Amino acid sequence: MDSVDIEVLRTAEAWRKQGRHVALGTIVKTWGSAPRPVGAMVAIRDDGQVVGSVSGGCVEDDLIEKVRSKAVAAQKPQLVTYGVTNEEATRWGLPCGGTLQLVVEPVSSETRVAELLERIGRQQLVRRRLDMESGRATLEPGRWQDVLEFDGRVLSAVHGPRWRLVLIGAGQLTRYLAEMARMLDYHVVVIDPREEYASGWDLDSVPLNRGMPDDVVRELELDGHSALVALTHDPKLDDLALMEALKSAAFYVGAIGSKKNNGDRHRDPRRDDRRAPRRERAHLGRQARAALRSLGLRSQADLNVVGLLLAAGSASRFGSDKLRHPLPHGVPIAVQAARHLRAELSRVVVVIRSTDAREAFAAERCETVVCENADEGMGASLACAVRAAGRADAYVVALADMPYVRPATIAAVREALEHGAGLAAPYFRARRGHPVGIAGAYYEELVSLRGDEGARHLLSANEARLVKIPVGDPGVVRDIDRPEDLAPPIRT
Repeated sequence: MDSVDIEVLRTAEAWRKQGRHVALGTIVKTWGSAPRPVGAMVAIRDDGQVVGSVSGGCVEDDLIEKVRSKAVAAQKPQLVTYGVTNEEATRWGLPCGGTLQLVVEPVSSETRVAELLERIGRQQLVRRRLDMESGRATLEPGRWQDVLEFDGRVLSAVHGPRWRLVLIGAGQLTRYLAEMARMLDYHVVVIDPREEYASGWDLDSVPLNRGMPDDVVRELELDGHSALVALTHDPKLDDLALMEALKSAAFYVGAIGSKKNNGDRHRDPRRDDRRAPRRERAHLGRQARAALRSLGLRSQADLNVVGLLLAAGSASRFGSDKLRHPLPHGVPIAVQAARHLRAELSRVVVVIRSTDAREAFAAERCETVVCENADEGMGASLACAVRAAGRADAYVVALADMPYVRPATIAAVREALEHGAGLAAPYFRARRGHPVGIAGAYYEELVSLRGDEGARHLLSANEARLVKIPVGDPGVVRDIDRPEDLAPPIRT
């Protein structure tokens, strides 16, 4: 979790122990543009002191007044919403008509913040479940793929190190790197089977794993929130770990060594990292399968999964036809989105506003359909796409103004559908993103969609069937709304 949020919890608990009344606020949902992400926290003391942030400042000012007057969270948790209308969004300093919801709870011994901090200090990932009626919290072990969830009755949030750093070797350089990573709230794993190094490892906050590096790395199942650095200079240890890490979706894989050592690694016939660009796709597929196994679902290979690209929006805030606007590398926004979708799906149907765009998408081997009532909103466009595609086993719904979604993420959503998911979506840092996978069983509901809500209501009404795929792909939550959004997201 963010170090700022850990400091919020520490300060809130310290204030409570001083006998002060403290309210703890957590963002549970956002619409449109919001200054802080889901899960961001703020603590407010009864005299108005505040730590943390959930907005640009105006929301905090209102919360301070509410806490002082005991108008909110005096006895039990409450849900507070800011920015329902554009006027309210402007008043609270929320950009672009953004809206956010917070759960505000009084901090007490029953909220178990002290125990939560103790577990986080031991590098544990913890799921905290807050009952909105009683105000009591329970703690249980968290999982890497867990995300914040709120159903109106229970707030379930995951705390602790969400980013992992795996270090091969227990030497002095490892110690320095481990300590720096710990200060940045990484969960650090050190692997070294050598007896002479194990006896000298005394960093209590970072445990030492004595297993063979390739076995341990394989068991860790590195995801998009993981990095690995090999530091032993011993190819018998470093290269074993590197070969396994390069098959994973780790966002960074590195090793210390000279140019000669690096050349030797590339010439080693045992290495299979020459296909490394495909490693992310393979691992995201494993993540999808793991989530599906937990639901008791099985593979249904060779399904007819159709990609639907919604490219009939008006782009009013961009100032011009944003879907035709080139990205920094020269490819139009919508064409790039179509290209990624077509790379993972044999059939893609693109919804457009006019026939002018057909030629560009035809070059990407995509079908097109003109949506006559596109002005009604995204729901109308999606219904038009589904009707044009016809009945299929499943659909992968993508947005044309989100060109930075990686093909590996699209492949993971497709594979989730192929393994029997009714609904599937990627999640980046607890935020649901695109594309969304929808089973063909929802065909009638899809063709009946109207207005601008798209499939949001369908996902909310059937959340129990939604398979959540954690990804390290910031593109799933990055749409291009204004010219300044054209720069690609930082790879994480």
